[in-house]
Amino acid sequence: MQNLQHVGATHALLVLIQRCLITRMRFTSFAAISVFLSLSHAASASVELGKLTETGAQRWYPQTLQGMPIVGHGIAQLRSRTGHDYTHSNLLSSPAPIRVVLSATDAMHAVPAMHGRQTMNAALQLPKLVLVNVPMIGVRPLWRVLGDVRFTPQLSQRRYDVDAETGEVLGATELIDHLVGARVYPTNPVASPLLQLSNLAVQPNPTNLLSSSELVAHNCADNNTLRNVFGQDFRVCELTQSATPDADGNFTVAPDDAAGSTTRNDDAFSQLSMYAHSARAYAFFRGLRGDPSAQVVAATQLNVVSNVRFDPQVASLLNGGSGGGATSTAATRLRSYDNAFFFPGDNGGFVSQILGLPGNGGLVFGQGRNVDYAYDGDVVYHELTHAVVNHSLQLGRDYVQPWGYSTQPGAMNEGLADYFSSAITGDPALGEYAGGWDSGSIRNLANNFTCNQNIAGEVHYDSQLFSGGLWSVRTALPAGDRAVFDAAIYTAMRLHPGSETLAFHEF
Repeated sequence: MQNLQHVGATHALLVLIQRCLITRMRFTSFAAISVFLSLSHAASASVELGKLTETGAQRWYPQTLQGMPIVGHGIAQLRSRTGHDYTHSNLLSSPAPIRVVLSATDAMHAVPAMHGRQTMNAALQLPKLVLVNVPMIGVRPLWRVLGDVRFTPQLSQRRYDVDAETGEVLGATELIDHLVGARVYPTNPVASPLLQLSNLAVQPNPTNLLSSSELVAHNCADNNTLRNVFGQDFRVCELTQSATPDADGNFTVAPDDAAGSTTRNDDAFSQLSMYAHSARAYAFFRGLRGDPSAQVVAATQLNVVSNVRFDPQVASLLNGGSGGGATSTAATRLRSYDNAFFFPGDNGGFVSQILGLPGNGGLVFGQGRNVDYAYDGDVVYHELTHAVVNHSLQLGRDYVQPWGYSTQPGAMNEGLADYFSSAITGDPALGEYAGGWDSGSIRNLANNFTCNQNIAGEVHYDSQLFSGGLWSVRTALPAGDRAVFDAAIYTAMRLHPGSETLAFHEF
């Protein structure tokens, strides 16, 4: 894997040099980081560490108390060929001594749900003793008692935490996840026209709404609403939860984007598609991190909004106009919006207030004149990657250099969004549905664009030599190794936050 990363990086550099003539390059070397923990002279922060466990490039030293590991506490190290790349400690200072009073059998009897049990399979059901840092209480010895599997009203099995000193039941955790599925187009209605039912990559909670701790999907419905923003009335659509699950708990609402449909502007499938594809992209970046609970965007709960149409004055502003015009009334007709965008948190600024969103930003997808942009998964992946870039590299759009004006940061922002969208789908063509009515697709990464021939000073156009270079490297690798290259790019992004004025060769 290390050799592959070296070869892949060298190949990528050569390809980008070929596409864009570079006369001078600067390399930065990172020294290995040595980490040590001094415990002997700090009685107030006495810490015990247990036996090292190693998994691949990760080392884990658990914190222990009286010889037992404390769940989730210790020191983690990620290693590279040159030494420690990253060290994280999660240590408790001087936890109070513990004592175990209850036996395993006593713990089972302390759980009301276990009363009346006639038999016990010792291999499967015997409680396990663990140390857990319980919020507001501290480190406690807990017997983890596994309850029976129950079949009504639905399949269920709970694990109970019983304090091994006091016998108090401190909590219960449901162990069986009821996966929620969604029937959507795998990518978009052109590239994959058959609807497919599959489990949502980020499961909603509660399961009857398209909402989770990571994402919440809204439909923007026209309810003849006026909203006053900065002292002026605007006609707005309102955030709703239109998509509902069927009797099996899955979301299977039908698409409604046909020309001439009287209900397409507020259809529930748009919200479902928006959530399903956002969840897929979110899980993809978590996979590249190797962390199923990683926060991959800045917002703790990213808002993703579909079926958006705007007041004519707002549409004019978003399309580069002055926004002037007649004062809006409840009779003002909302205007289709042929685009989609990510916007970071604006602290209750204009866009947030028009849409009725909190100030932590989100993805906004228009209901266009010809197509609904939320139906195209390629475009959803593209926009969510902008949120990932904003949380890592934080690339700007453009800046002034000593020799002139550069759009390279913005071009790389668009190029990375295209690259990862295509990496998710495995298809270099981007947006066959959103752009198909006009040009066949929005962009295609299978190109031969170069700096000499294909720089125009517009970020979307200029992005294509960059994304095309990365894509050509990816396709040259064996299929099983491409995810390693994707992860290397994402790691580089995370290791260089705040690179607002980055240039192609610096990336």
